Amino acid sequence: MEKIIRLLEKKFNCTVDSNLGKLVNFSSYKENEFQRWVYYQEGFSPYILDWFINYKKLNTKNKIFFDPFCGAGTSLIRSKQIGMKAVGIELNPFSFHLSKVKSVNYTKKELEFFENYKLPKLKKIENVSSSYELSIINNLFTENNLIKIELIKRSLNSIKSKKIREIIKTTLLCVLEKTSKYKKSGNGL
Repeated sequence: MEKIIRLLEKKFNCTVDSNLGKLVNFSSYKENEFQRWVYYQEGFSPYILDWFINYKKLNTKNKIFFDPFCGAGTSLIRSKQIGMKAVGIELNPFSFHLSKVKSVNYTKKELEFFENYKLPKLKKIENVSSSYELSIINNLFTENNLIKIELIKRSLNSIKSKKIREIIKTTLLCVLEKTSKYKKSGNGL
């Protein structure tokens, strides 16, 4: 069997690199600033792109990186960091939104606005769950957490900048699982 594997590796120009194992494991890189927004089980190291560029000795100048399954956007962000343009496709609506917001260029003023954003003051909202079409909403969130979510959603309307609204909306989406009474099981979001 070993002989067949070696023949196939040679025929298809395969290389064994023990470093790749670390690069396809999200856990080693989950504390990177753009990785820690939300737990993303399918995530991987941003440096896997560097490995492929170095392995193939690619010139990245004026090149576009294409990721047909971009997930949370790790490859798109890394491409930008090393000076490449990037295009990504993602079918999962949450993952698409997350990758889009994470790969936007923000000005210092926009980041300061985001960092100084104050959560709305907690106030009672009667029948808060009635504004949701999801019939099991009360099973997913405590009334107090649902009120907080609703107040944040309402506060987004007062923010003029679409980029800031989107990043705050994304922040809200990223904490929904932690604030809910339900925990997902299995892959996917």
